[in-house]
Amino acid sequence: MLKGNREPDPVAGGSALLFWSKIAGNAGFFVAVLILARALGPTGRGTIAFITVTALVAARLAGLGITEATTVFVARRVEVRGALLTNAVVFLFGSALLTAAVACGALIALGDQGPAGIGAPELAVIVAATVVSAMGDAGYCVLLGCGRLRPLALITASASWVYPVFLLAIWSTAGLTVLGAAVAWTVAESIRAGAYLAQSRRGLSLSRPDSGLLLEAVRLVAGAQKAINVPPIWTSPAAVTSAA
Repeated sequence: MLKGNREPDPVAGGSALLFWSKIAGNAGFFVAVLILARALGPTGRGTIAFITVTALVAARLAGLGITEATTVFVARRVEVRGALLTNAVVFLFGSALLTAAVACGALIALGDQGPAGIGAPELAVIVAATVVSAMGDAGYCVLLGCGRLRPLALITASASWVYPVFLLAIWSTAGLTVLGAAVAWTVAESIRAGAYLAQSRRGLSLSRPDSGLLLEAVRLVAGAQKAINVPPIWTSPAAVTSAA
């Protein structure tokens, strides 16, 4: 006689955990948007939206598919996880700096035709936020590859609430400005990135960057790109995994 009880599916459980953690994190961003809507005018809200979106897109482009390839390798090659984490941090740091420099150079070249309210301080925030976001991606992909979904979900759910807390603190004391909001977001993202990296390195023996592993990751991304016929920067994690 078959038993009615079924073993819980760890994949489904992990997916649900990440899903609800993102819901909780997005709720934090929603609260931040409400605060910005009250504290800043339409122009200010547009400027802060431009800064955050530019930094996030630049950080995503900086990955060039290496973050997804790192997730695959971390899951399959336990013995080199420390080197994979180091590779991800070093590669994404340099790539994010380059991508942010290109984005800021383009904004400078636009001059008066560029978005309003973007000066030297805002450009500096874009560079810093791009690098910070990329570092968070490095820790995230390693945690995901290691299957450490509980700390990943906890950080994802809680770190997003740091930003609205910072906004409320600034608004109630010195008064909220576009630059202040942008700096608060960058600091909040740095806390998230630091938490991801701190958790990802637990139990790992960090080593020097391994160029051989990095070349393998590049070949994996190139193979996935060839298989689905799109540029590597748009390669999805699912496509990378299936191509492997």
